[in-house]
Amino acid sequence: MTTKTAQHLLQHYPTPESIIALGITELSQLMHTISRGKIAANRAKQLYAAAQQSVGIKAGQQTIVRKIKNILHIISRYQQFINDYEQDISVALHQIPESSYLLSIKGIGTITTATIIGELADFKAFKSYAEVEKFAGLNLYEISSGKHKGQKHISKRGRPLLRKALFFAAINLVRHGGIYHEKYQGYLARGMKKMKALVAICRKLLRLIFVLVRNHCEFDINYFEKQKLTKAA
Repeated sequence: MTTKTAQHLLQHYPTPESIIALGITELSQLMHTISRGKIAANRAKQLYAAAQQSVGIKAGQQTIVRKIKNILHIISRYQQFINDYEQDISVALHQIPESSYLLSIKGIGTITTATIIGELADFKAFKSYAEVEKFAGLNLYEISSGKHKGQKHISKRGRPLLRKALFFAAINLVRHGGIYHEKYQGYLARGMKKMKALVAICRKLLRLIFVLVRNHCEFDINYFEKQKLTKAA
């Protein structure tokens, strides 16, 4: 419902009959154009086939179409509100020096940066990374008894919203081309579960943010490349 393609189709072709009347060729071209090539041709074929098989609703169809357009109007208003709100956040971030350090990391956007800064508040209040890690609830603890040595887990006693922001940022950073892609793949290759590997990336990301803010510098991708060359040598 939130995609441009879905909203356009619901706005202009809200019934099975209107989809069929459009035709499979024009429907495919329309979906391809609006989605900028992101939607494959088979999705248009699936939609067209569903429209042909649908028994449809004849009675009160105009009322249903009117409701659909009203819902689309509400979604549009909320989306505009969100856009305006994000613009305000962007303006406010430019007044906070630390924001440029976080935004220099490719894969971390305005909302994530605002959330992290909002949760951590005063970076100067933390004397060490260990304090920041504990504040976020990403510090490790181990449950052991006698000779039994238990597995390590994060405490989750800190700020849940901060952990959530770091987690979603980590998902971006482990994708192909992300700064932690190779590190994440290395974790998986060693048998680490995906969720645990992402948590490990969250901890690395938080450490990176702490170092950047402490040193008053922006992220340099070449630093990672130099580390690889040093290890290779």
